[in-house]
Amino acid sequence: MKEFTKEDSLIQLKGSDLFENTLMLRFRYDHDEFTWEGIRTNWTLERGQREFICLNFDDVSYFKRIIPEKHNNKFRDVISEFYSENFSGTYESESSSIHEEKGSYKIAITLPYLLGKITFSFDRVMLRSKIGLGEQIASNTWQYKDLETGVPFDFYRPFE
Repeated sequence: MKEFTKEDSLIQLKGSDLFENTLMLRFRYDHDEFTWEGIRTNWTLERGQREFICLNFDDVSYFKRIIPEKHNNKFRDVISEFYSENFSGTYESESSSIHEEKGSYKIAITLPYLLGKITFSFDRVMLRSKIGLGEQIASNTWQYKDLETGVPFDFYRPFE
């Protein structure tokens, strides 16, 4: 697993859109922390390998979910927590924008249509990344292992 320093994490976040076309596994907002986990599209990896990323934002304030007003939006009550394993389908984040504001940073993350958008301010961010190798162990059953350590992990919760 690769852990970036706080400074390098911010450089990675500002230098490229880590959220663009990334499969979202989960997000969670709790008091002053926001955690986002996903799988980045990485065409340089070998077949069966996936790049899992985790972004931990600290000193979060002004958290807001902007959810489209649609009559039968199944995500209407999904405010501070989303786990893709609880819903059918896949969910790619579309993009993000970040800018500095009064000594902290403000980010807006655009999700698929019915999930809307997430915005918040933060002071620090930590990025972790690891490559997982999937092995089919039965029909429709896969096991993922950390390519570096060989330790198995849960596909939907790769950093726990």
